[in-house]
Amino acid sequence: MDKNIYVGTDFTQEFYHQDQLAVQKLLMEKQGFIKGAFYRSDIGDIDLVWGDDDFGLCHILKKRSEQFGEVKALKFISHLEENIKNGIAVAMRRDRIGIITNQSSIVLEKSQSNHFILTAYIDRKNKLRLENLQTIHDGNFIDESGLSLNKGDNVLSSNQSQDNTITKSPIKQTE
Repeated sequence: MDKNIYVGTDFTQEFYHQDQLAVQKLLMEKQGFIKGAFYRSDIGDIDLVWGDDDFGLCHILKKRSEQFGEVKALKFISHLEENIKNGIAVAMRRDRIGIITNQSSIVLEKSQSNHFILTAYIDRKNKLRLENLQTIHDGNFIDESGLSLNKGDNVLSSNQSQDNTITKSPIKQTE
């Protein structure tokens, strides 16, 4: 991300690694950011920002409200923590990582501080997509293109786990 996305009140100290509580705080405040709101050992800290119409929680709420209505959009957003924890991480283009579940796709983009920022949360039926992913045994991620990710092509920052195992925990169905 080229622009400064850490705008508004910094709620990091109170909501670091607080997952859904962090989401609820930004939904209530409608501004601000939380560095490290989420954490995955294979990705590291994941920042949550309120953002605007183009990225962040504001963008997600706006797009899903247009798609489902606000009540259903908020219910969809309530599954964010579960989907981040249980989804499969996939390498994407332009310093992005996707977290894929049967029901949704989460897009993370690398920030200037080398954290990943939650930028999109999409209602997408992924069952077939998950079945077609090819596992890369030398890296932390599944590469959707089927191309090998070389060890030198690491999308992780230096403060994130370099564990070379891929764990495929069962993906929980979301509503």
